[in-house]
Amino acid sequence: MGDFNVDLLKVNGDAGHGNYTLFEECLFRNGFAPVISIPTHERPNCKPSCIDNILTNDPGNCVLSGCITDRIGDHAPTFEFTDIEFEVGPKKKKVPTATLR
Repeated sequence: MGDFNVDLLKVNGDAGHGNYTLFEECLFRNGFAPVISIPTHERPNCKPSCIDNILTNDPGNCVLSGCITDRIGDHAPTFEFTDIEFEVGPKKKKVPTATLR
């Protein structure tokens, strides 16, 4: 978890954005992928950017992700819905134990 402020719209874009590409390559090498790929930050007289990222190490379970278009400020709220199954096993019994020395 973190606030990287890396514009993923610049990845593989214009020349001179090598650090953005390196950031994304680092994510992929470590098993993470972004689930937001649309602009999340917009201001008048500025180019839209995707700096509010959600990263996952299980993109196959991402059911839905995106941005909420109603904005209070310059940043759009982002969200992700994930399909996760939890295994519930039998409760372990507590067995009295004694330590002999």
